[in-house]
Amino acid sequence: MNFPRVALDNNVKAKVVLIRFSALGDIVLTAHIGKKLKELFPSFEITWLTEKGYAPLAQCMPWIDNVMPWDRQEGQKGFLKLVSRIRKEKFDILVNLQDNDRTALLTLLTSIPLKIGFHRHFQFVYHQDIYAVLGQLGISPCLEKRIHSSLVRPAGDSPLSSCSEMENVRGCAALAIGASMARKRWPAAYWARLIDYLSRENCMAVLVGAGVEELRMSEEIMALCPGKKILNLVDALSLLDLLRVLADASFVVAADTGPLHMARALGSKVIALFGPTSLSIAYTQSFDKVVYTSCEKMGCWDWKCSLPCMERISPQKVVEAAGEILKDLFPSKE
Repeated sequence: MNFPRVALDNNVKAKVVLIRFSALGDIVLTAHIGKKLKELFPSFEITWLTEKGYAPLAQCMPWIDNVMPWDRQEGQKGFLKLVSRIRKEKFDILVNLQDNDRTALLTLLTSIPLKIGFHRHFQFVYHQDIYAVLGQLGISPCLEKRIHSSLVRPAGDSPLSSCSEMENVRGCAALAIGASMARKRWPAAYWARLIDYLSRENCMAVLVGAGVEELRMSEEIMALCPGKKILNLVDALSLLDLLRVLADASFVVAADTGPLHMARALGSKVIALFGPTSLSIAYTQSFDKVVYTSCEKMGCWDWKCSLPCMERISPQKVVEAAGEILKDLFPSKE
């Protein structure tokens, strides 16, 4: 079975398993691939295989027909149960969007007729290279400017709609204050500078994030911003509620972290802050505004580096970017 030959007939019926276990940002970055496959092959029945905690994201991907959640906490026994479930489903095509040893092993243990993926050491487990197939189908491996969105806002009210604090403001900015790595986090004092500006512009700052570190950081920011227009929702949102907030906000400010990519995939206006990480030019050009660190090692991916990194993203530059977006959203009447 050859995928490009199958592609000649968009009425072909096939059961497809699309694998992307984690992480949140990476799942979001590849969501457009499933969407495009469904557009090209509407008769495909697409099952998304992912970690249990990310399964609710399927509500933002209506082109997914089924979700197969995997509970990582079940360990080796759970992994073998997963292999058995895949075999019982009798899939026709496996598309692996996660290049790691676990998914390569999973692929090897299945009996699916056509396996598409990539692994730098174990490519032999696949019949075709995922990047070659995507190229033949005209599907970009990453989000680009021409792709407006790859997620849809989940149904339901946003937590913002019931907040009395949102009354009498002209807009709100969702600020994703944290990141998985400390070196990707913008300092609390810098967030406070941005919030001061937003408050003066009658724009509510909505803090979002999750986890102990981000909760601590949100409390520090709140202490620096007495009397400002600020709403702290850190560690208070479900995954779906976070998506609703990111979709409904006037714009989003975030470093290279899950909420940044979620906001971009939802089609929201985004200001992206980059320090130790770098992504493809095609993808970063799709953000409304990008502010880079002035460090000479920008994009080094060196987590042990002792040089100031996110600290060298000037609050004034982010304020200027926010001002430009606000001007576009709420042009002054002259």
